[in-house]
Amino acid sequence: MKKKYLFIILIIIVLIGIATIVISDKPLDINSEEITKLYSYLGEVDIYHCGGLNAYSKDSISASDIEAENKLCMAYYNLNQDNITSNTLKVTGTNEYDTKYCKLNELTFATADDSEVCSYEELDANSLDKAYEELYGTKPETSDEESFYITSKKMCTKEGEKYYCGEATSYNVAIMPEADIYRLKTKAIIKNNGDIVISDYFLKISDNKCYLTTTSEEESSKCTSKLKEIGDFSQLSEEKQIEFVRDYGALYKHTFKESKTGGHYYLKSERK
Repeated sequence: MKKKYLFIILIIIVLIGIATIVISDKPLDINSEEITKLYSYLGEVDIYHCGGLNAYSKDSISASDIEAENKLCMAYYNLNQDNITSNTLKVTGTNEYDTKYCKLNELTFATADDSEVCSYEELDANSLDKAYEELYGTKPETSDEESFYITSKKMCTKEGEKYYCGEATSYNVAIMPEADIYRLKTKAIIKNNGDIVISDYFLKISDNKCYLTTTSEEESSKCTSKLKEIGDFSQLSEEKQIEFVRDYGALYKHTFKESKTGGHYYLKSERK
């Protein structure tokens, strides 16, 4: 009888073990094409590229916290290039700043490098909406910005059912102190509910000081003290730099929700 009970208990333990393995989080290759693509949804170091790294701007941020203009910009870079048509216009005149410009219906574009033509791109608003939905899980609100910068000089403006992107007559300029940004992917998992979570370390170094967000509001005194001991961080070996970022950087977890189509879109980022 005891053997029978022991056998039943053993079977239960095995079944629990199998169930745990089945429903537990599964690791993913952080260098895979899928994870690389999702990681790009977090933005770029360049502050003129859709506002920079919005996901690291505070302790917790969701897609709804990111400015509409920056999300539309990210959608532009998520577009298939086949959906973008390039055209040129002849110069119409010169403005009060001696900048040559061209007119397209109600829109005005500037020339680049004092050229005699203005180059611009044309794309369907529907294509941009689809790219936006792939990134953020919803289409843009009708009240969202209808003009947005894609570089510090190039702007896209909606007219009718199309967007037209070209050199703006005014520039989107932001004066920021020089900084080096370090990001280190450490882990990617897919959860039982289908969500993908990518973990990474983030560290910003500016004026020989450490910051744990993209803003310069929260200095890490412990990191800064160690940095001053080291001296020139850029002279460290890659291995030592990675070790430093892992030891003194902030750990972030980025969640990507599974969509109805089987892909994943950006949901939120949290600092741990």
